[in-house]
Amino acid sequence: MSGARAALDYFHVPDADKRVTEYAQLKQEMVVRLIEAGDFTAYPDALSFVIAAKDAGMRIADASSSKNAGLFLRQIRLDTFAAEHGISSPTLRPGQTPRSGAIACWPCFCQHENQLVPSPSHADGCPIT
Repeated sequence: MSGARAALDYFHVPDADKRVTEYAQLKQEMVVRLIEAGDFTAYPDALSFVIAAKDAGMRIADASSSKNAGLFLRQIRLDTFAAEHGISSPTLRPGQTPRSGAIACWPCFCQHENQLVPSPSHADGCPIT
């Protein structure tokens, strides 16, 4: 809700306290419609990096503070991206998405010796996803 309130404040919308819930709800509905329609573009360098990391045998995890991250990631087809960009990869499977593995929300991770590791409070899994 803080992001919705910040947007209303930025644009000096009157009665922001009364409008913030409705604005947040409508914005979320619009974002979900756009994601489900595939009306967004994933960063090609990020997708190339994910494929290269998997090919190098690295385990990867997705972390985001966005509640829409899982929906976004399920829409991105790594195999289609690789085919469109001439990337050959021994690790890609048909229909594979970045979401094919586990995902956790950003609060479930903490910085430890320059690495992101599961937060001790969520060691048994993310309470949000």
